[in-house]
Amino acid sequence: MHAAPPAPARLPYRVLYAGDAPFMFFVHGMLSSQRQWTPNLAALEGLVRPVLFDLWGHGEAPAPEDDALYSVEAIIEQFERTREELGAERVLLCGQSLGAALTLRYALLHPARVTAQVFTNSRSALLAPEALISPEDRAARAESIE
Repeated sequence: MHAAPPAPARLPYRVLYAGDAPFMFFVHGMLSSQRQWTPNLAALEGLVRPVLFDLWGHGEAPAPEDDALYSVEAIIEQFERTREELGAERVLLCGQSLGAALTLRYALLHPARVTAQVFTNSRSALLAPEALISPEDRAARAESIE
């Protein structure tokens, strides 16, 4: 079921903890939500200010009908708008699976705005198509291994 996102469309996020610690964006993977980070949050108090996102169609985020909102570029823009709204010159990033790929792409596009990156279970799914090895090339490589 699709829902109308708020206008202008914004990924939902919440910021934990007050203070002057640096902001750290947490982005989950597919079929998850910002709740996956809950077991880790208490240990981070005073060290960082977690910014927990829900990707479209996950957790508290609606599933908009506008396909353009799901593009990598549109989600990266959401992260950048959030950084600007928070008034942060730089942020820390943490992503898991799809969230890792998205935060890595953000860091590659905006290196001056990222202090550090933590990621897990990432893959090259967001590489440009010309950077990916075709199945035929993979098979040829595998057959050439002795």
